[in-house]
Amino acid sequence: MKLFQYAAMATLICVFSSVLAAQADIEVLSPTGTARTNGETINHGKTSNGTLINYTVRIQNVGNADLDLLAPVVAGGGYKSVQVNMSNVPGAQTLTPTNFVEFDVDINPDKDSNWSFQITITSDDSADPSFVLKFKGTEGKPEDDDDDCSTSEGSGTSMLILLGILSAGVVATRLRNSRA
Repeated sequence: MKLFQYAAMATLICVFSSVLAAQADIEVLSPTGTARTNGETINHGKTSNGTLINYTVRIQNVGNADLDLLAPVVAGGGYKSVQVNMSNVPGAQTLTPTNFVEFDVDINPDKDSNWSFQITITSDDSADPSFVLKFKGTEGKPEDDDDDCSTSEGSGTSMLILLGILSAGVVATRLRNSRA
C-alpha cells in the first residue's frame, strides 16, 4: 500500500512540475520600469493640438520558456483624434527568458479634444495571448506647476517678507503708542 502511495505522489509531482516548469510570460512596461497590466490605460492628462508625446514600450519575457511574439499593432478602430507613429517596431520573433525588445510610440493629438488609441501585442503567453495597452489624453493645455496661483508668479516668498515687514511696523507703532 505504501509503495502505491509513493508512486502516486511521485506521479503528481511530475505532472505539476511539468506544468510549472516551462512557461512563457509576457511583461509590458511603459515608461520603461513601470509594469502594466493587460487592458490598462495610460492617462497622459491634458494635451493640446500639436503637442508631440513620446512613450517607450518594453516587451520582456519574464517566464522560463521562449516567448513567441508577433509585431505590435495599433488596434483597427482604436484611433480617436490623434496621429500615432510607432518606430523601431520589432517584427515577429522569439524572446528567450529575461530578454526584451523596445519600440517608440509618438503621439500627436490632431485637434484640441480628447484622444485615445490602443496597441495590441500578440504572443504565445497562455495567460495574456493578446496584451492590450491603451493610451488616452484630455483636451486643453497642460497646466504649469503654479497655474493655480492667482496672486503672483513665483513661490510667494516676497509676499511673506512684505507681510513680515508690515507686522513689524504695526507692532512698533503699538509699542510707541502704548508708552506715550
